[in-house]
Amino acid sequence: MLLTKTYSFRNFREKFDKVNPTILLVFLFIITFLPNIIVYNRTHAAGDIAEYINNPLRIIYGELPYRDFWLIFPPGEVFCLPLYIRYLD
Repeated sequence: MLLTKTYSFRNFREKFDKVNPTILLVFLFIITFLPNIIVYNRTHAAGDIAEYINNPLRIIYGELPYRDFWLIFPPGEVFCLPLYIRYLD
């Protein structure tokens, strides 16, 4: 015969009260901050904003529009941000 054990809220509460607060704090820190620390220097930009960020950085690293990457618009908007980043920052 298969024995089943039923848990009530009181049983859960008793087991939860036995958890070490330090271990709980470390566990919550890992869940909350570790994924953000791993992807700190990366962005999840998508669509147009990714193009506005990526293309000026490509120019800073030495690539040229229409030779190394494709642009839909004239390259003026792409050269303004690298000028700001390189010379005014």
